[in-house]
Amino acid sequence: MVYAQNDSQWSGLRFETPGSGKKRPFGDGGAGPTAVAMAVAALVPAEDLPRLGGYANVDAGFTFCVCSVNQYYCNRLHAQYQIQSPEEYLRYLPMAMADFASGNNMWELCWRDRNGGTSLGFIEYVAGAYGLSLRTSPSLGDALQALGEGAVVVAAANRANAFARGSHYVVLAAADDQYIYVLDPFRRDGYRATDREGLAELIGPGVSRVWRGAADRLGLGAFYILMPAGD
Repeated sequence: MVYAQNDSQWSGLRFETPGSGKKRPFGDGGAGPTAVAMAVAALVPAEDLPRLGGYANVDAGFTFCVCSVNQYYCNRLHAQYQIQSPEEYLRYLPMAMADFASGNNMWELCWRDRNGGTSLGFIEYVAGAYGLSLRTSPSLGDALQALGEGAVVVAAANRANAFARGSHYVVLAAADDQYIYVLDPFRRDGYRATDREGLAELIGPGVSRVWRGAADRLGLGAFYILMPAGD
């Protein structure tokens, strides 16, 4: 699955934690939940995706509406959409991740930053819920080796990079002898404004490839390596 935080069906939905007075949209701060959703969808069979619902803090599980990615800021003038079936989880997994990360989890923890995007601290809890192994590394070499072993890697950049002008997350989905294949949560027509070296070649909506020899110049600095447990 290739999800986009700026998908028109949810890009304008309010993405905030309980008590926040802000009205920031998911399209501007949803890279983390969207990236994690893509990684999970690649590693977890669709029939197992609803397992995350058992870790929600409300009986309804994960819901969203036409005004908010979670139940905290619905204007109560319409029904909440409840994500229940495997097909619904596969279709709306970024919304489930956003609800989870913004406070609807059994630990009542929030990873939506007050002044920025979304911390990736919730990935540890998501990995545990799905029985995935997780390790972090500052090494691109570690990430590439793991890709060859069947992992999917969420990569973080805390500064300007080939994909964005500031902090961002992307997914390293696969690699071959020549290229690394990257899924970008923020779908765009190209990277002319950010990728001055022309490192990323867009090959489909939200999908690009990067020559392996140039990967260390992408500006990625931390790698969250996810694999099925036992691998």
